[in-house]
Amino acid sequence: MTQPLLDDSYDYYLARTRNTSEALRTMVGNASELQRLYDNLGYGIESELKAGRILDQIKSRLEKGEPVTEPLDELEDSLRKIWSHFTCRGCCLGHSLPELGDAEKKAFVEANPSPISEEQWRWHRNESDLYLGVEIDRLRNSSNEDSETRLKHWDEISKAVHNALVWLFEQRTQKELGSTEECWRRQGRLEELNEFLNEVVSHDRNRARHKFGLGKKENSLFRELRLKEDYEITVEFAKEYLERPWAQTPWLTRYLLVDILDAQLAINPASELGGGRSFWISAAVVAGVVLAFLFGFKWIGLAGIAYLVLKWFLGFWVRCKFARAQTSLQLVRDEVAELSGFDADELIRRLRQMEAQWPYLPSITYSLLRLGSGRAVTSESTG
Repeated sequence: MTQPLLDDSYDYYLARTRNTSEALRTMVGNASELQRLYDNLGYGIESELKAGRILDQIKSRLEKGEPVTEPLDELEDSLRKIWSHFTCRGCCLGHSLPELGDAEKKAFVEANPSPISEEQWRWHRNESDLYLGVEIDRLRNSSNEDSETRLKHWDEISKAVHNALVWLFEQRTQKELGSTEECWRRQGRLEELNEFLNEVVSHDRNRARHKFGLGKKENSLFRELRLKEDYEITVEFAKEYLERPWAQTPWLTRYLLVDILDAQLAINPASELGGGRSFWISAAVVAGVVLAFLFGFKWIGLAGIAYLVLKWFLGFWVRCKFARAQTSLQLVRDEVAELSGFDADELIRRLRQMEAQWPYLPSITYSLLRLGSGRAVTSESTG
């Protein structure tokens, strides 16, 4: 299976997703290591990925103005085939088998936990606080609404499907393991993993939207502040990741490494000399020089010119210095992103040599490089 890291094609697809749920399915769907990690926790991620593929079809049809009844039926059928009776105690048989008493209905569903029939599914899809059936029905009945409103209904279905599958996992785990430490450990780990990956992919989706001009427009000063904040966030993600040995996989390690290196390259210190606050300072000095000569304060004007010349030469020297380091850092980034792996010791040696020219690289980068050189997830590592 293809496992792209943060290249332009992946970024573009990420930028075009409508919500974090869709973005996360994109991420996990392209990373077999993450799929195995979910499987090791007992969560059948393949069911969610299958539902995601149907959701993609529905979204595509909505964007083209085509009917969605057929893929909605397919989505419901796929969910029905993996659903189990857990909490209904026979309530779903109220219309299909009215002649049976409550005790007989309860015994029937306990003897036949799954799959449920189409008649029983009509009760299950609406019986909980998941709003799955409600959201599906809203989209079914929205043929007279505009495209954007219908896509908002799709957003809600996307979230509801994920919540329903997580709920199903929790109910099944409790039934299989009871109220044991192992049961709560699995549920806690799944919640922790989903929360972490959602934060990572939400951040990367926002970054990609800015990259392709789909985010809010911003001036150079706000862009500079956002890029610095992006860098700080990627470092925090890496720290959280290192605190979760059970969640570590070579693919995700490389993904976070590329995230940090991209954030570093985006805030190249040399670029600050020509934009943001530096630009406005230079503009103010130029205005001051003009006014100084107009009002006869030549020595102030000459001092301003000397400042601008000195700033230009300093900027030229700094740009040359950081340009070489930027090229080297870009090569390291590209090597980390290669699917064939990398030599951690060699990359660490090269980064150490760069520190004099690029002193902003966080130390956690080296920890991720060592970790990413060959650690693989196993069933034992989730314990």
